[in-house]
Amino acid sequence: MVGRGAFPTADLPDTAFPDTIISLRGFSGELSPAYLSALWATDFMRSQIKAAAKTTNGTYKISQGGIMSFALPLPPLPLQTAF
Repeated sequence: MVGRGAFPTADLPDTAFPDTIISLRGFSGELSPAYLSALWATDFMRSQIKAAAKTTNGTYKISQGGIMSFALPLPPLPLQTAF
């Protein structure tokens, strides 16, 4: 379950995510939440997530720096939407 993500398509002001869920906001007009959600579940991304996960007490977590180091294929928005 390490590195599971939630990529809402709208603001959820009354929703709280546990610290074990990664919530990312893309850049409006550059990254489709639906595309990111599908990409996040691929073997390509899962391998990066697992490599970045660290633990000191048995609970694996990923730092913001780890997330920033991920390589994301980012096609133009129309291709993301078609995907």
